[in-house]
Amino acid sequence: MKITNEIKTKLIELSKRGLTQKNIAEKIGCSQNTICYHINKKFRKRRIENSKKYFNNLSKEKQKEKREKQKEYQREYQRKKYKEDDKFREKQKDRAREYQRKKYKEDDKFREKQKEIYKKVKDSLKKFEAQNKFVKDLAKAREKRQRGNSTI
Repeated sequence: MKITNEIKTKLIELSKRGLTQKNIAEKIGCSQNTICYHINKKFRKRRIENSKKYFNNLSKEKQKEKREKQKEYQREYQRKKYKEDDKFREKQKDRAREYQRKKYKEDDKFREKQKEIYKKVKDSLKKFEAQNKFVKDLAKAREKRQRGNSTI
């Protein structure tokens, strides 16, 4: 099938809309290879290697739409990421709070043990002082007895 200039312009218009070569071939009524050949021929003339660049340059509106879609996607991605970051921060805060609670409980247990040890040490010091006082009293009593025996 010979492609006329009208068909070529239709081919370009359909490409601007973003249709695939297969869809264009179905619309025009020729094979996909024919469409591929003519598109490649057009690009060779313009010395453009990438067909997307050429058709994107042809349709500025499509570019704007694409940019808007990309921006919206980025905004949505940022919102989603921010929410995930918030969830992550909350989890970290919860973990930190739980750690503090555990640490506080452990510190309380440690303080209780310290108090018990301090109490035991205090009690043993009292016992020691009492024993020491008793020993001193015995020593004084012996001295008195010895003085009393020596004066007789």
